[in-house]
Amino acid sequence: MILYILAGLLIYVIIFYRNVRRYPKGPLPLPLVGNLYHLSPEFLHEKVHELGKKYDGCFTLFLPRPIVFFTTFETVKESLITQEIFAGRSHLPPETLLQMYEQTGLLIADGDVWRTQRRTSLRIMRELGLGRNLMEQQVNRSIDEMMKQLKERNDGVTPFDMFMPLQLCIGNVMNETLFGYHFEYENTERFDLFNKIIAKHLRNVKDNFFVLMVQAWPWAKYLPIIGERGFKQPFQNVTMEVDKIRKTFHMDHEPTNFVEAYLAEMQTNKELDLENLHAIGVDFWMAGMETTSTSLKWFLLQLMKNPDEQEKIREELMSVVGRGHRIQISDKPKLPYFGAAMAELNRMANILSFVFFHRCTEDTMIGGKFIPKDTLTFPQLWSVLKDDPVFENPEEFRPSRFLEEDGKTVNKKTMERMIVFGMGKRQCVGEGLAKIEIFLVLGTLLLNYRFEPTEPIDMDPIFGSVLNPKPYKCRVKSPKMRENMNLSEMILFVFISALVYVFLYYHHVRKYPRGPLPLPLIGNLYHLNPDGLQEYLHEVGKEYGHCFTLFLPRPVVIFTDFTTIREALVTQGENFAGRSHLPPETYLQKTAQTGVLMSDGNVWREQRKTSLRIMRELGLGKNLMEAQVNRSIDEMIDQLKATNDGVTPFDMNTSLQLCVGNIINETLFGFHFKYSDTAKFQFFIDCLNQHLKNVRDNFWVMIIQAWPWMKHLPIFGEKGYKAPIRNISKYQSFIEDEVNTIVKTYDSDHEPTNFVQSYLSEMKKNPELDIPNLYAIVVDFWLAGMETTSTTLRWALLFLMKYPHVQDKMRSELLSVVGRERRVEMADKPNLPYFNAAIAEIQRSANMVPFLGFHRCTEDSIIGNHFIPKNTLTMPQIYSVLKDDEMFDNPDEFLPERFLEKDGKTANKKQLDRLIAFGMGKRQCVGEGLARMELFLVLGTLLLNYRFDPTEPIDMRPIFSAVLVPRPYKCR
Repeated sequence: MILYILAGLLIYVIIFYRNVRRYPKGPLPLPLVGNLYHLSPEFLHEKVHELGKKYDGCFTLFLPRPIVFFTTFETVKESLITQEIFAGRSHLPPETLLQMYEQTGLLIADGDVWRTQRRTSLRIMRELGLGRNLMEQQVNRSIDEMMKQLKERNDGVTPFDMFMPLQLCIGNVMNETLFGYHFEYENTERFDLFNKIIAKHLRNVKDNFFVLMVQAWPWAKYLPIIGERGFKQPFQNVTMEVDKIRKTFHMDHEPTNFVEAYLAEMQTNKELDLENLHAIGVDFWMAGMETTSTSLKWFLLQLMKNPDEQEKIREELMSVVGRGHRIQISDKPKLPYFGAAMAELNRMANILSFVFFHRCTEDTMIGGKFIPKDTLTFPQLWSVLKDDPVFENPEEFRPSRFLEEDGKTVNKKTMERMIVFGMGKRQCVGEGLAKIEIFLVLGTLLLNYRFEPTEPIDMDPIFGSVLNPKPYKCRVKSPKMRENMNLSEMILFVFISALVYVFLYYHHVRKYPRGPLPLPLIGNLYHLNPDGLQEYLHEVGKEYGHCFTLFLPRPVVIFTDFTTIREALVTQGENFAGRSHLPPETYLQKTAQTGVLMSDGNVWREQRKTSLRIMRELGLGKNLMEAQVNRSIDEMIDQLKATNDGVTPFDMNTSLQLCVGNIINETLFGFHFKYSDTAKFQFFIDCLNQHLKNVRDNFWVMIIQAWPWMKHLPIFGEKGYKAPIRNISKYQSFIEDEVNTIVKTYDSDHEPTNFVQSYLSEMKKNPELDIPNLYAIVVDFWLAGMETTSTTLRWALLFLMKYPHVQDKMRSELLSVVGRERRVEMADKPNLPYFNAAIAEIQRSANMVPFLGFHRCTEDSIIGNHFIPKNTLTMPQIYSVLKDDEMFDNPDEFLPERFLEKDGKTANKKQLDRLIAFGMGKRQCVGEGLARMELFLVLGTLLLNYRFDPTEPIDMRPIFSAVLVPRPYKCR
């Protein structure tokens, strides 16, 4: 008998170790107990982390069933994303202990059951408002209840326990989502009981030795001690809530919570049932409430440990949101540091030591190591977040690691490693809701309170289903200066602060190219006249050189000659392609970083490239676009013939605006405004002109540009923010209505006939294109394309009336080349040298775009021997180049001949090189080709058909706006 036993044991041992060799190498297991003999469940994640370093991120532990662990980003990504065969579940304890029924719900099920339940749950969550204002409102209701309790129960002095408010806040979000009601703060017994049951159950099953024994040998659950300690299921609370709703919900009513929506879905989908509904409710409660509330507990602890970071986050929140205002999800793009801090808080908290088992459903290779079919694998996210090589000095709390050097752009390389919600097909279903909760809850708390420790901070976790912080209390104070400062102290404090500020201010001023002396707070605003700003800058450029700084009150470096502008925008174009992302430029777009004019970086490159390609496909530079321009010209000529008698003074303004407006409108939307009904067009033009007046060199806008938080102050906010936004919203609504009309009617199977249709077609192929960018590009094209071209034509007629000999000479050349029998064509352009030179001189003399938009310097740079720090705003003033550049002799004279050589036919390339009316370099006007075509064809057609004579003395003084506009005039 002994011999048989020994022989049997020997055979078992041989077979055991033969089986061990099939799996990726790990620590030596022993028969029966595997690696349990040297593991501590409480610190298992740390042990696994150390083993991962030794075995290259992929190894096996026998617990006592073989489990393959992945501990690097590469192995986790390869298993969960690259390969699609790791979506299976174990169907073994401890996971089966999390549900009352096998193969139900989201967390533990797999196969078709899991796919159906996940797809249904995601759809229901979207219908309930996930990703929209509805869910945001729901979270805010719960936050408001928490804030009310904090105000009533916290005095700012007595140590306060934030655990219950945070748990109840998150629990109520989840409870309203699932069941449609909130737990009351005055009566939390039921919530406490349910929470304790869940927490105890998770502690019972998480890395429990007896559970691991039942996992290896399921029959062991029938044994007295092992069965009692390893197999118990306490979920009556969720079942009770579901059954209560099932009895009262009427199927004809609109569902208001998840359970009602699921019950409604059950009527049409046989794969949905009550068992799965119970299971999904448990999944959402466990995964949604426990993880999010625990994360927030860790976040407050980490922020108390790093008070400087807490203040930096609060400062950004105050500058964007302001005190007394509610933080909104729409603020997220404007809060880069807060976003980075949340990522770093998640990384440091690192609450999930493991995700669930992933069963490998096919034989496969991971990291060059063979993994047999049906092996259980365990991706350890904890190791990735703890010290992936991408995270330099991972033990330090450094939110900046998630931002690029500009402090605004997300660092995609580090953010990619933030896999707190898992990866791949089994990524957390509630990720969207959790991110909304964390952003809004933490943002609201930091806007209203400062959190200070009342005892030494202990960062060691309590090991459980998640890594919990040890219980702590803190002092929850309003973020104000101490109240007990007396008057003399206050005066001294203010005086010293002012002195330090002035010293630091002028120390800061010395970093920039020298310019007129600025004053603290207001910079150079005290001696600027907005109406003649371009002339003032031109004179300052003569005194301080062609590269100097004005503080408006934010420092802006001005370039005023051709050489410095070319050096910045062409030679170092990559360094000066950034935008300000500040008022007034941000007012033009509803969504930050969209479109072509105001965006930068990869967004701008993609939108610009797409826009140029679409314009070429629509015929820019070809006969197709020329025919489109001519259609609009023909309508204008017909209107002139019908309304102008050649004697009565006539206003060309509306005719020119509508002609150019119809060209851009047909290009964008495919239709023309009618001359017989211009009310809609005129309303749009009025909104646009009013906006340009509102924001151009507006003192209030400049103040908000320097200090964005001042938009929340009464006068500053009204004049510098609310009034411009109210007006531009009408303009934006006009654009959005036109785009939305096409979105609803366009059939993607048809060939696009206008820009919007072409962009919609491109959206299906390019994920970087979207509706907000489409809105923004159309706004850009209308703004840049209509206003500048029509204004140039108005100036052209004024100059030609002032210099009738030039008008006659242009007409004479046109008649000799084109004649009276046909229309002028783009093909005639090489044969009309004087006409082309006159258009160039009109653009130079009109000089109507005094400044290009802000160009943000994205790297430390040297321009004309002047150092320009990174992120400085620069403003190339082309007005100075066109006004009296050294190339233009007698610049105040109107001389088309300056753009021709002595033969009167050859273009003077040296002079034309200085004609930078459309800008220079990477941000040169996208619509330049269309604008040149319009100027040539419109002006040529008008001069072939009409002579323009003044009816009153000609006034060449401009009206200062976004562009320099001629004063209203009529002509014969």
